[in-house]
Amino acid sequence: GVDFPWPVPDKPMFFYSTMGQEEIASSGTSYLNRTEAANVEKIATRFLRAGVKPEQIGVITPYEGQRAYIVQYMQFSGSL
Repeated sequence: GVDFPWPVPDKPMFFYSTMGQEEIASSGTSYLNRTEAANVEKIATRFLRAGVKPEQIGVITPYEGQRAYIVQYMQFSGSL
């Protein structure tokens, strides 16, 4: 297993609250939070380095602007 402080060890999922500034995405119709995206990248990278397969990782956001920013951030600023 992955060495991670899961809130409920037999249910490997959690909600992560991030303090950061929301801003309007480039589409003008959605939102993004750069701090949250950086935290997602750090956690996802930790899982990947621990041997978790990409298809086993899911990130849920209600905002299309945030989804697009996370994808871009991980491709261009991620450590993997």
